Amino acid sequence: MSDAGKKRLTCDMLPLAMPRPCPICGAKVLLISVTEWGADDGEILGTEFECETEPDIDSDEWPGWHRGHYSMPYVDWLPWDTAAVAWLNRRYRYAGS
Repeated sequence: MSDAGKKRLTCDMLPLAMPRPCPICGAKVLLISVTEWGADDGEILGTEFECETEPDIDSDEWPGWHRGHYSMPYVDWLPWDTAAVAWLNRRYRYAGS
């Protein structure tokens, strides 16, 4: 898809549900923020994703959840993240706020 055919993605459209589920538990994953993008072309370079099952970081459940979801991030999350960013860039250009 050419850049002209891509949809604009703005921060007010976030969180955005991703098509691929969490690689650990199979729940929905949300794009929470775009942290880095190309100023000229809107290419998405950095992102923050969150599994919908993630408890509040201040809760008693969070440490156990985090250990289970991020025990091997380069095995579990890096391939998922790489594919998710590629999917986003095929469909969207980031336009900021």
